[in-house]
This record gives sequence, C-alpha cells and structure tokens, in this order.
Amino acid sequence: VLEYIAPDSLHELCLSPSTSSLSPSSYNKLSIQKLTKDEGMAVAMEYLKKDAVVVDDDDDDGNGKDTTITSTTPADITLTFSLLCSMSMTAMTTPVRGKQCRHMQCFDLRNYLHTNATVSGGRWRCGVCEDFVPVEDLVVDGMMVNMLEEIGKNKISGSRDKIQMSKNGSWKFMEENRLRYGGKKRPAVGGEDDEDSLKKTKPTNGVARQESEVIELI
Repeated sequence: VLEYIAPDSLHELCLSPSTSSLSPSSYNKLSIQKLTKDEGMAVAMEYLKKDAVVVDDDDDDGNGKDTTITSTTPADITLTFSLLCSMSMTAMTTPVRGKQCRHMQCFDLRNYLHTNATVSGGRWRCGVCEDFVPVEDLVVDGMMVNMLEEIGKNKISGSRDKIQMSKNGSWKFMEENRLRYGGKKRPAVGGEDDEDSLKKTKPTNGVARQESEVIELI
C-alpha cells in the first residue's frame, strides 16, 4: 500500500539521520546522502580537471536548464554555477542534485519536493538536466551549503547569484550580472524611423513622456 507523505514531512525525512529514532524504520531509507564541504569541493575539482568552463543555468531561453561548455587554457580554467534554484529562481537553502547527474549545478530540495507533490508524467525530473531523479538518488552538496551560509541568502538575487571557482580551489561571489541593450530596436508605430521613435511623444493629457528602452539580462 502506497502512503502519501506531504512535501514538508518528506523534506524532514530526507535530512534526518538514517538511524534517527524520530523516523519510522520504514522511512529511514528516505534519508539522502549528504556530502561534506570537502567532499563537495572534491566533486568541483573533478569538473575543473575536465579543462572546461561550465555554466549550468545561463541560457538565452532563460529556462535555467542549458549547459554551456567552452574549452580554455589551463591557467584560465574556472567553474561557474548559480546559487539560485533553477525551479524557483530564489536562493537555495538545501542545494541538491542527482547522484548520476553530470553537472555541478544544484536546485533546492524543498522546492523539488513541492514541485513533485502532484502526480504527473513528468514527476521527479532534475531541475537542470531533466533526467529522472527519485528522492533516494538525491545528494546534498556540502560545499554549496557552506557558500550559502558564508555569503548570506539576503545577498543572493537574480542580478547577483554566480560563484566562480578556480583550479586551485579558491572561489569568489561574482559581481552583478552585466546588462546589455537589445541588439534590435522595436519598429515605431506607423512606420516611423528608429530615430523618430525615440523622440518624446505628447499624449492627450498634455504630459510629455520619453519611450522606455528595453534591456536584457545576460
């Protein structure tokens, strides 16, 4: 007989010790693996040995699921990832990923459990690569937990969320994401030239206004 476990209760079970007396023995197997800070760092170093820069959630579609790998020289090798959950786009509290996932990027455990609370054909899919990841195959990254605690969740936002690691193990919280102006200007109504479209217009209430420019986040 299957038993429904609410997302928040399942969250507690996932983070509880496998031998905890607070959890029924039949639920002990739901306790997930937790990497220490050093173990998480070792995983990151393995990615850095691949001589590539990996960005797991910065794509043109903005869906947080694309992975870009760019070859570079050994001296310039870095690993870049986000401290935002790719599902909620908010700072993670408990960063997790699948044991078999082939990316460094994590997503938030509680968000993952709540997202999969409703039965559907697309349940238990990684928030980054979309591979099937059941609860028991999740792993907590202790290195990212440490980074989140050191930086402070209140300092992480959509405009500043990236960590850049170097091959020597050092890391830094990157500055705010750069802004760029859209490469194409929107055509003006009535076939006006681009230059004319930037001129002030005067609405019927007599108050002059300047048309807004659109910028894109990268």
